[in-house]
Amino acid sequence: MQRLRTARVGSELDFVYQLKTDLVTQKPVGMEALMRWVDPLLGAVSPVEFIPVAESSGLIGNWTFSMLVRACQAVQSLREKGTLDVPVSINISAHQFFAPGFTRQVIDALAATGLPGSRLDLELTESVLVNDFGRARSIMAALKVEGLTFSLDDFGTGFSSLGSLNGLEFDYLKIDKSFTDGVTGAPEQKAIVDMILALAKAMKIRTVAEGIETAAQAKALAAMGCDQGQGYYFARPVQVDALAGQVKASLAAKG
Repeated sequence: MQRLRTARVGSELDFVYQLKTDLVTQKPVGMEALMRWVDPLLGAVSPVEFIPVAESSGLIGNWTFSMLVRACQAVQSLREKGTLDVPVSINISAHQFFAPGFTRQVIDALAATGLPGSRLDLELTESVLVNDFGRARSIMAALKVEGLTFSLDDFGTGFSSLGSLNGLEFDYLKIDKSFTDGVTGAPEQKAIVDMILALAKAMKIRTVAEGIETAAQAKALAAMGCDQGQGYYFARPVQVDALAGQVKASLAAKG
């Protein structure tokens, strides 16, 4: 815990980025910023280990503004170089989302980096929303005025999926890897994804399948009407400097 408390944003704490791909055109249409911690003594520490600690201790709130700036800077740099102009998605915890001044932090990060609000997507889980549905709706509305979009992450793994969609203007629904794994399996597993996709389409919400690892999964999801895919089949998470090579290789392979 003490080493995490003194970890420095930008050197020990930083993001890697994983591309999102349009399942029809096979072109990159977004990316997700994934937090990583590399400690001088411990080495690389799994997010599964350090993020829950950071959230429960309140440390993650201390990093919010600086990490938002890091991600916005990375995407704006890619835009200015003409490498890639797509939105970046950042996972936001309940501690961050409901912290006083969060909306102002987001707006200030955009202003400091020059990134348009339309190029920032915030990913929320159902566990964030159940803390205070009314406040969540208010915060989302204020940031949508700035052009931001919102993704509901890990859809279907909580207890109030339908309630999370009712009254909240999500732009993307992310299908959890546990469901993605089943699209090439038993018919009943595929049927669950069919229902999720039908619900999203009816509510005019775009869909992103997480954890795609095979060509068969990508093909099946495209045929089912899923909009976007994310996973090792398309691209592994990399440092921002390596994204240009990934994009070039992706476009060459599909062209």
